Amino acid sequence: MKLSKLKTSIEEAERFIKLAKEAVKEIYEYHKARPDLPNGMWEYTPSPSRKASATKRASLDLSVVLSDLRKPR
Repeated sequence: MKLSKLKTSIEEAERFIKLAKEAVKEIYEYHKARPDLPNGMWEYTPSPSRKASATKRASLDLSVVLSDLRKPR
């Protein structure tokens, strides 16, 4: 395992976690402002959501980096 790949993986994981926390905060804020939503709807993100989209992209980027980390090169 290369040190550079490991460092890149950590950076991508931290980026994903930061964006995921922002997306969760956005979901809570959205549903506080919308008390008329039925129970159970709090799990869904407001659509369209830039923060949720950025989180999904970061998740894909993290997956790519982690798969590179698993390669024996």
